[in-house]
Amino acid sequence: MRDIRQDLRDRLAEIDAEISGLQQDREAIAILLGAEERRWSSQTSESNTRLRLRPITTSTKAPAVRDVINELLSHNNEAWSTATLANAAISRGCDFGGSRPGRAVQGILLGMLNSGRLQKDSDGRWRVAQAKSSHRHDDASPSEVLE
Repeated sequence: MRDIRQDLRDRLAEIDAEISGLQQDREAIAILLGAEERRWSSQTSESNTRLRLRPITTSTKAPAVRDVINELLSHNNEAWSTATLANAAISRGCDFGGSRPGRAVQGILLGMLNSGRLQKDSDGRWRVAQAKSSHRHDDASPSEVLE
């Protein structure tokens, strides 16, 4: 008979990761719902009816994918998966310029990572990079501080 305790621990870890992903999805949807609730509550019921009946035109400017990513990532410094960020951008009507949403979001995230604005956690989720404190020494020249 084989000891299956490690298999069970591994399965529990997988389930915990799935739950974490679902929780992130839930939080993203809750944020989106809150934004929609605020947007709709600020309008009168008459204008609500007109907006719902008005067809969507190409002149409506879609939100920038980068702006949606920045907004979500800056919310309580939470970590987000690429898929959750892509789904949020899709639900907000972002224009991906013909690219697949996941690929477009991944490219933006990598650019933000390379510029030092983001960090990627060991579980593959993204968050705003923590500011690195720089201590200036009194005898350091300005050029040394900038480096």
